[in-house]
Amino acid sequence: MNILVVVPWYKPVVGGVALAVEKKYKALVKKGNSVIVLTAGDHNKITYIGKDDDIPIYTFHQRFFYSKEHPLKAAIGCMIRLIPALVLLNQFIKEKRINIIVLEYPEANDFYFMILKWLNRIKYAVSFLGSDINLISDEDWAIRKSIIWQTRNANGVSAVSQMLMKTIAKAVKRLPDNHQVIYLGVDPEWATNVSGVEYDLPKKYILTLAWALPIKGPDIAIRAFAKLVNEYPDIHLVMTASGPIENELGELIKELGIGDKVMRLGEIPLHHLPHIYQKALFGVIPSRNEGFPVVSLEFQLFKKAIIASNVGGLPESIVDGFNGYLVPPGDVDALAEKMKYLMDNPEVCRRLGENGFDHVRSHFDQEMMAENFQQFLKSIVNER
Repeated sequence: MNILVVVPWYKPVVGGVALAVEKKYKALVKKGNSVIVLTAGDHNKITYIGKDDDIPIYTFHQRFFYSKEHPLKAAIGCMIRLIPALVLLNQFIKEKRINIIVLEYPEANDFYFMILKWLNRIKYAVSFLGSDINLISDEDWAIRKSIIWQTRNANGVSAVSQMLMKTIAKAVKRLPDNHQVIYLGVDPEWATNVSGVEYDLPKKYILTLAWALPIKGPDIAIRAFAKLVNEYPDIHLVMTASGPIENELGELIKELGIGDKVMRLGEIPLHHLPHIYQKALFGVIPSRNEGFPVVSLEFQLFKKAIIASNVGGLPESIVDGFNGYLVPPGDVDALAEKMKYLMDNPEVCRRLGENGFDHVRSHFDQEMMAENFQQFLKSIVNER
């Protein structure tokens, strides 16, 4: 297959889902498919900007027809550029012999491909990864309607969790017949590539890796950890905590008087993560909401027990009492109680980690993900 991946971001991007998408398409290339990436940009012509291994990357500006701040200007600009943009995209698709387009992390201005489907019967799929579902319920009517129309008219829809697919179905109301849950996966070999880079990490630490966003709940992890400090003075909390609310988190740590017990690493290069995962006691995922976080799979790959919020797609990778524990989202006391339990029961912690390793290898292997996604795309290409 010749696949065109339309995505708002590509490299350089740090984040579990973004990296999983990148690895998915690299795995598809290894299976003999051709993949081209088209990202958002400022160019009115489709412009080549480089290559990621065997994947060429292009950029193109797809204007949207509405702006809350400048509605008339946006509408006029879109109308002026609409036909030239459709012609350019159509020519590009034909030139590259594309037979399937995937809208990864769909955005409102991807409606161009819906129009091309109507005009030239070009097939496209929509792939939802998590937080992109928020656009379906966006307060901006134009964004909301565009995403719903694209999804309804797609040849196929995939989502990374059952929860996410149910949410999409409820919002869109009329999904294409071909809609499938295709879980993200991780590469087992990644866990063996522990970087030689050494961080000055505490001897014993609990690990939470999440952007400093309210939805990710890093403040919940900090408050829960603070309840354990007096009883376990040799334990630390290590976290990335890089993002919009990192200053607020710093103030919270200071307010709770645990500054000497919390290590904030900031943004971590991908090849350094194995070193950090490997030395943790266990992992914490305190999200208030989630799609399907890859970090839950990565903890299991490194044989780490997990305590996570019982929300979103997390229960689809974490089986309570088998490879980790699930607690109510936002419940600081429940999270602290489970953290204390694992601190007091290292053998249970080890068993949960071993179970998680077997679980992720059996159900969330990267090769399995790539094969499932390839079959999904083939089913669209071959449909009549």
